[in-house]
Amino acid sequence: MQQTPQRIKNYILFKILTLKRKYKTTSWNAWTRFTRSKEYPKLVKLLYKNRKKGKAYMIGRMLKDKAVQNQFYKDNITKKMKGKSREGIMSLVLTPPTQFIRRKK
Repeated sequence: MQQTPQRIKNYILFKILTLKRKYKTTSWNAWTRFTRSKEYPKLVKLLYKNRKKGKAYMIGRMLKDKAVQNQFYKDNITKKMKGKSREGIMSLVLTPPTQFIRRKK
């Protein structure tokens, strides 16, 4: 089975959903927990497998730079959830604003 970027992003959505339910947290916190997991580097390498120029540079940035990881989440994960395909798994992943965790500083 061929691993397309779309399938990899769907797998990431599934992992965010499982981590969100397992730890009873928001989707953002589940994403940050997922970026620290063992399988995240493998998925990043699969995601940029077909890239011709700057493949090592992009993979390195996705693995080490928190700002790049956050931007990937905002550009790919939340826009996919807020888009036209807001049924099925997409409606479960995004945390409603009423369930945000607010902590005092």
